[in-house]
Amino acid sequence: MKIKVKIKTLLLISTVFALIVVWGVPTITMGIAKYLDSRGSEKASLFYEKYANNRFANNIEGKYLYASSLVRSFNKYTIYNTGWGGGENNSPEDISNAKEILIDNLKDQPKTRTDEDYYIKSYNLLMEALIATGDVGELRYWIQFGNSSSLEDLNYYGDIYESFLFYANRDYDKAQEIMDKYKLIKADDYLFNILQGEILFMQENYDEAVVYFEKVHNTHYSKRRDSAFGSTGYINRGWWIKDEFQKMGYGDNKVKGRVIYDGEPLAFVEIFINPAYGGFRSGGESYYAITDENGEFETVGLMDGTYDVGIGIEGALLTDKVMERSSYQYLDLSGNGGEIYFKFNNTMKITTPKPGEVISGDTFMVSWEEVEGASYYRVEPVVFSQPFEKSGSSFRSAIADVNGNLNIKDTKAYFNINRLSNLISGITYDGEDYIIGANAVLGIFLPEIEYPIVVNAYTEEGGLITSSLALRTYYDQIASVRFGGELSEGEKLILNQEYPQAIEYFENMLNEDPSNLKALNYMAKIYGLGWKKGEKDLEKALNFANRYSHIANDSQLIFEIARLFSIEEIKEFREVFKEILDDNQDNNEINYYYARYYIAIEDWESARDAFSKYESYTPEQLFLLNMYFTDYDKAIENLLSDGYYLSRMKSSRVIDALSSLSDNKPITPDLQVFNDFLLKLIKGSIDYKEGYDIYHSTTRQISDQNLKTILYEIYLDRHWDTRY
Repeated sequence: MKIKVKIKTLLLISTVFALIVVWGVPTITMGIAKYLDSRGSEKASLFYEKYANNRFANNIEGKYLYASSLVRSFNKYTIYNTGWGGGENNSPEDISNAKEILIDNLKDQPKTRTDEDYYIKSYNLLMEALIATGDVGELRYWIQFGNSSSLEDLNYYGDIYESFLFYANRDYDKAQEIMDKYKLIKADDYLFNILQGEILFMQENYDEAVVYFEKVHNTHYSKRRDSAFGSTGYINRGWWIKDEFQKMGYGDNKVKGRVIYDGEPLAFVEIFINPAYGGFRSGGESYYAITDENGEFETVGLMDGTYDVGIGIEGALLTDKVMERSSYQYLDLSGNGGEIYFKFNNTMKITTPKPGEVISGDTFMVSWEEVEGASYYRVEPVVFSQPFEKSGSSFRSAIADVNGNLNIKDTKAYFNINRLSNLISGITYDGEDYIIGANAVLGIFLPEIEYPIVVNAYTEEGGLITSSLALRTYYDQIASVRFGGELSEGEKLILNQEYPQAIEYFENMLNEDPSNLKALNYMAKIYGLGWKKGEKDLEKALNFANRYSHIANDSQLIFEIARLFSIEEIKEFREVFKEILDDNQDNNEINYYYARYYIAIEDWESARDAFSKYESYTPEQLFLLNMYFTDYDKAIENLLSDGYYLSRMKSSRVIDALSSLSDNKPITPDLQVFNDFLLKLIKGSIDYKEGYDIYHSTTRQISDQNLKTILYEIYLDRHWDTRY
């Protein structure tokens, strides 16, 4: 049977089909992309790409939307002495692809008003990407491109970015000269107000700067992710200048420095400064300067004080970089300004193992390339709280090789899995009942779990030169080991933090086989750590650890349990504790724990002597004990050593006070009150409420101004001034 179709019907079908292809498909693709984008899905970029490559779609609009989906914002990765992290998760590949797409867009000629809008948006996004990645040469080229364009808006943006370049290079007069051309006609423009505010801020015209930053806040607060000059940290600048900046600025101390990578400058890196509170602060609006094309910077003036200086940098630049750290210090300013330098180096390469390498047997090897200037290396496995997904919180801690060395001189080392399984580290607690985290009990190198391996290279003084782990990295791309076998049912119960069931499981196992080392190991840790609040039982822990020690002929586990003792518990079990120490003379930490033993029995001189022999770092108790014995010169040495923790106690105010006390010892009544205070600190930690009361009662009884200065800095350093 033949079916007759009229010509008109065929034409209609063809027309409908053509409309679907020309209009429907691009429209649907764009709709899906925008929906996924609104949901924060990374898949949105796939549909933007399809739209951009559809020959019936608006080509300039499509390419811009695709590029902007690859680079969502330029929220800075922040690096301070006290911590680092954050930022948008841009990859170098995505930023590079976005640049190529935008440059390709700018080769077209806009034909419609919509084309022109997206053409200009493409230019702006390209300039943002060039600033974020510090590409000065390309930035200059595209500034000239904007200046020579026939489009008036592009001329304006070319001028704005040229003004920014003058501003970054601290040529504020030339920057302002360009801005003056647009004061009347661009008074509401986002970029104009930000840059005008920054120019005024860097010239210390703070009241005038606030006017422009408040305009930015009022017009763009709901668009916090909007990038400006390669950053998203401008929204709250006005509030910050009127509030936080008042506590630090308006001084005479200008901080200078440089940011470099392998000797080459890093341009347009933001410089952040916060008070030395001892905690990690994000950067955001609190930046004081930006590096010029030579990587150099100079801040506005700060008041005398102790500060944590950090940087804000595009995270995509850090996937192959490690920041060299010779020491972790706050910057102490007292009238003459200061200098600070940030130096990045390439990551080092681990040659063995390869990512995901499966290990059989009880020993494995790690090898790496030699690093120039390195005195020793340390190997650190990465342990995740959710190990199968390699997610959640993580920790790294150096492990000793088969010879017991943490500091490894060679470029390879061998590690014994069984011995490392005894270590207790990565201690965390969950919830109000303080349920112990599974990693502390299970240890490392369990079967079925992959462990990334990191190697760090250090100078003789302990300064970090470089690492195999970049500041921003993807763990599935680095060296790692996986061990054969399967997790036991008991290990799975611990992993799920089902401790009562795990205890029952291992008790049954020990009833059947009293010499089972795994069961003894886990039971010792469960009771030594206390699987939840009130469940710590050191007698049981020591019993299990002793049985393990006799069977395995290895006292490492019992030493690990001893490390968990508080000062009061050492007092209670002092004979056992001393015996454990005497049996572990080859342990790297032995002098530290002898010192704790002497503190427990109140033998202050022996405690000081033991702490002074400890080489890993300079314990705070040694500094406190040297003050207790009025050995103020030694106390100064402690503070100035690289091994002393990051502390505002290193400030010139404390050093000067100690020097004065060395020349003129305090009167006996003051000294007695001060020493009572020191002993409270030496014996154990004091919470902030108790510390607040102790500080005020102590300082009221002391007349010596140098002692008062030290007391006050301890008060601030321990956050006893913080009211919750």
